[in-house]
Amino acid sequence: MLDGRLSDSFTRWLFRPYLDLEPAVPQGPYHLAGIELCFRSLVEDRDYPHIQACFNPSFRKALIRDTGLADYDVATPLALPEALQSERWRVLCESIRSFDALPVRAQVRLAWTLSKLCFQSVAAELIPAACVERISASNEHAGLAFVRAYSRYRMSVDDARSPYAIEELERIAREAPPGIHRIDASYQVVVQNVKHAANLPAVEHWQQRHREAIEASRAELDEFTYGFVMSRYHRVGGFIPQLQRRTQELVEEMERAEQYALALPQPDDVHRTAAGEVLFPVLESRTKEALWLGDNELALARVQRAVELSPNDSRAWLQLGQVQIERDEPEAALAAYRRAARLAPPGREIAWFMAGQCLEVLDDLESACDAYLTALQADPLGISAAEQLEAVATQLDHVTILRWVRPQLEQLRKLQASVVHPHAWPYKDLPPPLASVPPVPSE
Repeated sequence: MLDGRLSDSFTRWLFRPYLDLEPAVPQGPYHLAGIELCFRSLVEDRDYPHIQACFNPSFRKALIRDTGLADYDVATPLALPEALQSERWRVLCESIRSFDALPVRAQVRLAWTLSKLCFQSVAAELIPAACVERISASNEHAGLAFVRAYSRYRMSVDDARSPYAIEELERIAREAPPGIHRIDASYQVVVQNVKHAANLPAVEHWQQRHREAIEASRAELDEFTYGFVMSRYHRVGGFIPQLQRRTQELVEEMERAEQYALALPQPDDVHRTAAGEVLFPVLESRTKEALWLGDNELALARVQRAVELSPNDSRAWLQLGQVQIERDEPEAALAAYRRAARLAPPGREIAWFMAGQCLEVLDDLESACDAYLTALQADPLGISAAEQLEAVATQLDHVTILRWVRPQLEQLRKLQASVVHPHAWPYKDLPPPLASVPPVPSE
């Protein structure tokens, strides 16, 4: 029998695919569709459009925290108590047990399913390190090496001490035969050089190889996949003129990314979902583009499109709140952050912290105090929430809260000085466009 507790709260119900692999609810966030399509690909031995959205292992920890279902806090699907396993979960476990006997294409599909469920450590452990010696043997062998490297990367984003090196993906990009895995590896090398180093020469070099991989693989790609990789190519390509602070070239690249996403063929519900998932990050990026260019009206129009496209994804509402903060609309931003908190994870602690910021601006310090307490409940290591709580509690003369938060804050500051932090994201703090560049034409 299915666990009745999975319908006892909205968060449990919305995110239950992570807990028992049951199909996602209609209009759920796209990352839920990624789980469903990967699992169906495994059990049906059939290719489906690949959903990009995939979270790190910390997302699963946040989901367990937010749902309060400690029974589901397991390091591997095999460790979930048998009484809690759905029929689909049992199929997944049987595939894990028989991994070595599976055809390579099934191994790749299983590893992707595990990665989408945020069991990246299980995927990386199942795939032998020696898989790199067979990258050139076939697309399927290249796929096995890619999922292993990608899973290790995802783990390293949470914890920089995790063993991973970008050279793992560079080797796949060089040695994989023409096909999606050569393209994916090239794309990831570009992304990681942007996000973790803002290394313009490396980004330019690998973006060229990214384009060469697409061109060499054209005969291997169906029309949908080709449109997807071209949209993604131009979206990541927008970082090059942004790093160079060249406005017009950035706009042109992002327009191409959006055009490819909008032109994707949508012959059925699966492809309509996949096409929406391609467009969603384009709209996220175009919103950031507009903010970077100082056009807050355009940013609002774009983020509203993202919200309409995926209304139950907390990330869209977090971005809407950011835009409304930039527009000096604290009441509207507060509503967006409350919606984000309702739909989280990811970002419940961020949503409540930002709600507290809005409430301070609105001079509702009591509610701000509650928001910071809730943010700390979601993330006890949130030093910014602890600092703001201390400041607000001091203004309100809440002595009891101060007696609690000050020792907590002292401990957090000591911890902050000693902890190994996750990878930095320097691209989020890029300098503004050059003042001499002409303004962006209105759309």
